[in-house]
Parts: sequence; structure tokens; C-alpha cells
Amino acid sequence: MSTRGFGDAYYKLPLGPIGNWQHKKYIKALSSVEDPGKVKMTDQYASMFHYYRTPPYITAKPAVGTFQLSEGCFVLIATDGLWDCVSSEEARKIVQQGVECGVDNLAEHLLNVVSTNKSPGDD
Repeated sequence: MSTRGFGDAYYKLPLGPIGNWQHKKYIKALSSVEDPGKVKMTDQYASMFHYYRTPPYITAKPAVGTFQLSEGCFVLIATDGLWDCVSSEEARKIVQQGVECGVDNLAEHLLNVVSTNKSPGDD
């Protein structure tokens, strides 16, 4: 599983038991850059991390493999910035339409279609 470099910080907690000084120091640093209107993680620490026991849950160690795609197939990789705005099936249809129409930049085509149909908000 991968995630953005920023955000989803609770998945990227340092190794060690929840509640130790290092963990709380990390959360304090993350809270210092939160949006002004948000409730800081330090203020909701007990409830937010009640069920977390053995971080880190996501690491920078990639799982690498290869596989052969069939003719006409493609892989669509995106962040939650796209997936919050469109389903996997809708994205597939938009990209497939771009392929059939000979669009040069399929990523740009996908983003243009999605952004005209839905405001991306903070994505």
C-alpha cells in the first residue's frame, strides 16, 4: 500500500509502542503544521490512537513485481486526489475514451474531464 508523501500521517507513525515519548513528539510536530481550523492531533491523541498498537503501518519499502498486460489493457495509478472525485470504473471509461480518440496526453485528458464534472476541493 502506498500513500501521499504528506497527509495520512497516522499511518506513518515511527516504530515503537503507541504512547511512548518518541511517538508523542512526532505527533506534536505533525500537529504544529495542521490547518488552523482543524483540531490538533495532540488534542485528540487518546481517542485517535486508541487502537493503534504496532506502527509503522506504511513504509517506504516498495513491493516490486512484474506482470504482462494483455493487448489494449492499461494500468491506472493515481492518488486519492483523483479517487475522491471519480470511481475506478469512471476513470477507466474516461481513459479508454481517450485511447479510442487518439488523445496524446491521457493523464491530462482524465484530469480535465474529471475537473469539469466535479470540483476537486482540496484534492
